[in-house]
Amino acid sequence: MPPEVFAAVAALSYAASNICIRLGVQSTSVVAGLLVSLLSGSLITLIAFLVDLPNSPSLVGVAIFAISGLLGPGLGRAAMISGIERLGPAIAIPVLSSLYPVFAVAGAMITLNEDVSARRFVGLAVVVLGVWILSQKEASMAPTSLPTGTSTVATPTYRIPAIVIPLAAGVFYGAGDVFRKKAVELLPDAVLGSFIGITAALLVWSAMVALSNHMRALTRFGKGSWWLALSGAFSAIAVLSVTKAFEEGDVTVVTPIVAAQSLPVLLLSAIFLRRIDHVDFRIALGTICVVGGSVIVSSA
Repeated sequence: MPPEVFAAVAALSYAASNICIRLGVQSTSVVAGLLVSLLSGSLITLIAFLVDLPNSPSLVGVAIFAISGLLGPGLGRAAMISGIERLGPAIAIPVLSSLYPVFAVAGAMITLNEDVSARRFVGLAVVVLGVWILSQKEASMAPTSLPTGTSTVATPTYRIPAIVIPLAAGVFYGAGDVFRKKAVELLPDAVLGSFIGITAALLVWSAMVALSNHMRALTRFGKGSWWLALSGAFSAIAVLSVTKAFEEGDVTVVTPIVAAQSLPVLLLSAIFLRRIDHVDFRIALGTICVVGGSVIVSSA
């Protein structure tokens, strides 16, 4: 299949994963949700790996896949879960999707020598406009009341604007894609690469929780853990699809399509999260700008 098809599958899978995150973090802490989602994702890719065992892999490729996992599913997913908890997916994901393709495309230009046309720069500018619109929404947003009877996890007072968190996630995911593309060139095995990346992130975060009393105090499991496990499964499918897309496609084409996950997130939020998150005109307009800019970039 063309890389664009795999990228579209990844976008839809990430969208479903993000909706599950929002449902899960109502009763499960961010750290616990991260561990659960990484564990389920690692198991999914392990099963796929055992079905089709590879030949002797490139050790350099393995190392680069591990780095991509620490950046994308590792740091990026931690920031994404936190951003969704604070802002909801209808705002957090378009914001993430704005910087994600910008950082990935810039990294591909510098390190992978991929070409970017003037039209793609216009598309990136439209994406930036979209995140500005969403940031204005976040700045005026009051805390959202949860439905009666819905349990939640107490969170500390934050010192940084909520909009910064999904922006950081976009940077981590963008950098992860650049490393993932480089790893695919050395080790063209999407299943093995995905398993290495997700498992590396799981092991590092598990070690941090085991060794830090503060991290353990932040790890609280609730009924929403099942939603986070489902989120991890969808995310694993997305990582597999992205890695497969990179076997044939450039970062400058694949990443903007994946970033278009904002549109299905918007639609799914309106359907499944209407009692938790309110999708208004400004959110819709910002999302359309992000998706529209991504389409311009991918079609240029």
